[in-house]
Amino acid sequence: MQSRVLIAVVALGSMLGGTMIAPLAGLPATALFATDAGSGAHEAGPRPDGDKRSAGGPRGAAGGPRGAAVEVAQVKTQDFPVVVSTFANVEAPETVTVNARVSSQVTAIHVRDGQMVRAGDLLVSLDDRALKAALNRDKAILAKDTALLADAKIELERARTLRDDRSGTEQAYDTALAAQQSAKATVDADQATVDVDEVTLSYTSIRAPIDGRLGAVQVAIGDLVGTSGSGSPTSLVTITSIDPIEVAFHLPESYLQSFKARLDTGAPPQVKARQSGTGGLIGTGVLDFIDSAIDAATGTVMMRARFDNGEQKLWPGQYVEIDVEQNILPKAAVIPAVAVQTGQKGDFVYRLAPNDTVELRPVVVAANDGQVAAISSGLAAGDKVVTEGQLNLKAGDKARIAEKR
Repeated sequence: MQSRVLIAVVALGSMLGGTMIAPLAGLPATALFATDAGSGAHEAGPRPDGDKRSAGGPRGAAGGPRGAAVEVAQVKTQDFPVVVSTFANVEAPETVTVNARVSSQVTAIHVRDGQMVRAGDLLVSLDDRALKAALNRDKAILAKDTALLADAKIELERARTLRDDRSGTEQAYDTALAAQQSAKATVDADQATVDVDEVTLSYTSIRAPIDGRLGAVQVAIGDLVGTSGSGSPTSLVTITSIDPIEVAFHLPESYLQSFKARLDTGAPPQVKARQSGTGGLIGTGVLDFIDSAIDAATGTVMMRARFDNGEQKLWPGQYVEIDVEQNILPKAAVIPAVAVQTGQKGDFVYRLAPNDTVELRPVVVAANDGQVAAISSGLAAGDKVVTEGQLNLKAGDKARIAEKR
């Protein structure tokens, strides 16, 4: 025994260049090496941190093995929507370019760029003085010709009386009838001219044809607007309808019948729009249109959903992700999606037994939206499944529930 210690000390001295460090050299051999006939070298004395662990692994206060720390969730039952996810484009139901319909000068602009307007709101006023004068002139002509018509009616009645009394001739009556009819036609033409004048005058007050949001106003006060030499009208502003708003997307034709059936029964599927990239929820709408034909080149059918957009979170031309509700699984067993693991034999979860051991439980996933998974077989309501810590687990391991951070 002592020779083994001396040899070790000599070897240590050689490693230090043949010179023993004084404090080390002065220590008893038993303080450096504790040996016995039946085992190798061990640290002498207690560990500084007081931890008494054996090769068998970590142990609890009672000396038994400590369980692996895991987080668990309880299986719940709820109606679970099965969704189809795809990408979509936001579209405006209506976009109107407002043009000047008469040639005149802009005298007032009643709106600003980007303003929300209602149908009928006044947008731009044009100089209407010439048109008002023309209207007044034509109204005067109408009044004059109306008086002539009244006179012609009197002459016709007089000619009829004379003819009936045989005091007048048939020819005189025919002449009076023709004069009365001519006067009436003149009055009708005058009235039509006045109607046209009034319509033309109304074009000087340019109003919004639809509800929507204005683009940039393209004219300024004093600009001369109307039809140019090529006959194209002057564009004043564009109005885009954004509330409600539409989202268009394409799905494989295999989904056509299931979605069509829901539309036909008056229970349109719910559609959720999410921010592309981040997945943040933007809005919720309903499917309201399925195209009448399948695209033979792609095997897809175009569908459209309508969204209330009072907060204007959806914008025409925007690219979004959508979830279309295909059907609903009633009273499905649901767990956090992170609890589902995939092995060579399929999907499974680690189920926590009442004795705090874990068992590997094969499951069938009916639907998974990335956050929650619906399980059609393998679990029951009230079961507990491991949601964090699966990496270090195997069937039969003891587990302890860790406090959530």
